[in-house]
Parts: sequence; C-alpha cells; structure tokens
Amino acid sequence: MANAAKDATSGVDKFKDKPIDVCILLILYPNLMHVATVESTGIKTMGDLKGKRVSTGAPGSATEVMAFRLLEAAGLDPTKDIKRERLSVAESVNAVKDRKIDAFSWVGGLPTTAVTD
Repeated sequence: MANAAKDATSGVDKFKDKPIDVCILLILYPNLMHVATVESTGIKTMGDLKGKRVSTGAPGSATEVMAFRLLEAAGLDPTKDIKRERLSVAESVNAVKDRKIDAFSWVGGLPTTAVTD
C-alpha cells in the first residue's frame, strides 16, 4: 500500500528510526479503504462508530494502520472511542453476520468478495 511505502521511506510508525529505501515499479490495482457495516446498526457516518464494536483489521496489518488513521481523521480515538476487535477480513465478515461486531475496516481492490458478501 502506498501509505506503508511512505511510512517506510520516512521512517515513521512501524519503521520508526529504521527508514527503508523503497522503489515502486508499478501499481497493479488501486487499493481502496472500505468501512463496512449493515443497515441494522444505524451507522451512517464515521462519527456513528463511537461506542460501537469495530474490527480495525488483523493485528499489525496495513489495514489496521489505515483504520486508525481514518478514525483519527474523523475525530475518534481508536483505542478509547470504539470497542476494537482485530480480525481478518473473513473473520470480520462472519462477525458482522453473527452480530458480534457492528462494522469493520478492510483495504483491498474492487470487487472485494468479502465486502460484497
């Protein structure tokens, strides 16, 4: 993901004090940030995630990094304002179906079967 490459070259976040010389040759497909939920949760905006059960992605994943940045951009503290789960996309989809979480983040191209499921 472009943001992970930027972090690597800048030596921030996971790459703090360890910048990596990166060269990007090409982009095969665009990754899009998805925040998925179902209508019954009442979630319509990022602010509506406050107090909700939300998967921010698998631990240490680029999805988790982007989810934190998106939540922070919406004025939410990802460690305090949501009930955070750290699930893979497949686990997140099943958790939404089972009503164990209210929403989840996922970074991927289109179409993303997990999101359309």
